[in-house]
Amino acid sequence: MTDAQWGEYRAARDAARAETVAKVAAWVKHLRYRELVLVGAAIYWCEGGKAKPWRPNDCRLKFINSDPTLVLLFLRFVEALGVARTALRFRVSIHESADEAAAVRWWADLVGSKGS
Repeated sequence: MTDAQWGEYRAARDAARAETVAKVAAWVKHLRYRELVLVGAAIYWCEGGKAKPWRPNDCRLKFINSDPTLVLLFLRFVEALGVARTALRFRVSIHESADEAAAVRWWADLVGSKGS
């Protein structure tokens, strides 16, 4: 099928997906403490760095993800556990051909860090 034939379908699908994402994002903003801790633990389990048998003393908390909403949710989780955002350190890993300075500024603005 051509793009013209599928255009209407794709537009409807994309609108439905955007609506679902907006509803879920709104729900996530109002998580209670227990829900936030459970969700935060789950996303850390999936996306966080853990100690390894060859590196057992690495106890730093690490979280790697490029989804801004998930990163902000993880920060809410860490803060709910009593860690101040000012105690956190952030690092941006980006392809060498990208605009590193712009990426660092964008992420620093998002997470409320000074950026460097």
